[in-house]
Amino acid sequence: MSQEPESLKLLKSITDRIIRLETQKREIAADVKDVYQEAKGLGLSPAAIRKTVKEYFETPEARAKREEIEAIAEIYKANLGMLGGTPLGEAARARLNRQNRHETSEYDPDIIQPAAPEPEPEPEQTISPADIEAARQRGRDDALAGKKILDNPFVSGDPRRAAWDEGHCEITGSDGMDIPDAWKPRLGGKKPDASKAKPDKEPDTGEDKPDESKPDDGEGGEG
Repeated sequence: MSQEPESLKLLKSITDRIIRLETQKREIAADVKDVYQEAKGLGLSPAAIRKTVKEYFETPEARAKREEIEAIAEIYKANLGMLGGTPLGEAARARLNRQNRHETSEYDPDIIQPAAPEPEPEPEQTISPADIEAARQRGRDDALAGKKILDNPFVSGDPRRAAWDEGHCEITGSDGMDIPDAWKPRLGGKKPDASKAKPDKEPDTGEDKPDESKPDDGEGGEG
């Protein structure tokens, strides 16, 4: 009986190892799927868990890129009235909370009835006008230090966030979105008031004004 060549033995060994690992991989994938099904049965969100697990394995570079995109998206949503802290965002969040309670609880029959959003503590109750002005001044200081509009240190819904933006834009001369002046509507759709324009000549007050004409050097000829 002839022996197999060493090259053939090596090929079979590598192939067998790969097949064994691929089989284990499929078994693990099936186990992971079962865990997601279990989470769904407990009322958890498989999609949210997948997102969390994906972010857990992110590299520092991928995480930094994702956080930058999320920060820019927050600016967009804030300007579109979609961010939490706005009346639209609060109403949507309250509606979603009522739906979640209805889906997971069988002891509260009243939650399916239309109801106004539950009142939340207003930031103005704990933040004084002095705090607002301090945030505005901080925005000025941060702008002078070269910080960008995305570096706002206050969270959405905090009135100091808007004050910081005002201070920052006051220094940079920008509205934070770099919208050209030509794209902005004029106040009330009216043209600038001509009466407020600077006059070409100073008004006559009746007082004598110094003669600003060139002085006579005495060498001019007689008329």
